[in-house]
Amino acid sequence: MIGAPTPTWPSLDGHAGRKERSRWHFGAGCRGRSRWPVPARRKPAPGVLLALILVVAFLAACGTSSSVSGKGLAGALRSWASANNVGGSVVTIRTDVSHVKKLSALGGGRQLATGCVVLSDDVRSANGDLPSPDQAVTDDFSSAYTTLEAGAETCYSAGEAGRRAIRSIATMNLGISELEEAAGVLAHLERYP
Repeated sequence: MIGAPTPTWPSLDGHAGRKERSRWHFGAGCRGRSRWPVPARRKPAPGVLLALILVVAFLAACGTSSSVSGKGLAGALRSWASANNVGGSVVTIRTDVSHVKKLSALGGGRQLATGCVVLSDDVRSANGDLPSPDQAVTDDFSSAYTTLEAGAETCYSAGEAGRRAIRSIATMNLGISELEEAAGVLAHLERYP
């Protein structure tokens, strides 16, 4: 390097003078002064600060938009869940599945087929309340309803044939766990603005 100062090595006895020690520290926060010149601080152009403030305000406004004016996502989900009685639908479907399990344990038959039709009707009714204001919540509930509907259909076929609905009960259990998960996600999102 041309023109660069050569560092002075500390003496062999380990005692270097203050001037020699400061040459080994390159930052201004260390003892001694920096070896490198610090550029003068420049002021931003006059319109830069105003443009930055406008961009931040625009991004903040975009982040709070929702389908329900002024409520945010949590408020929109609360309104949707309340208007469509989502909590009541979850309880009803859970009760229907429990009833179908009891009928299947008794041996199936016509009563089992009727219980499966009731479950299917309740699932279709709840599925009609979709979409929700949040796509992820919609996807979660839709997946649960699809699984429950598939279980109800195989259950009906088993009931009509006079068999127990063991395979469809497993599908309904999966659907109930998906439904519980979707309801948990909904409850979590409703709490936060």
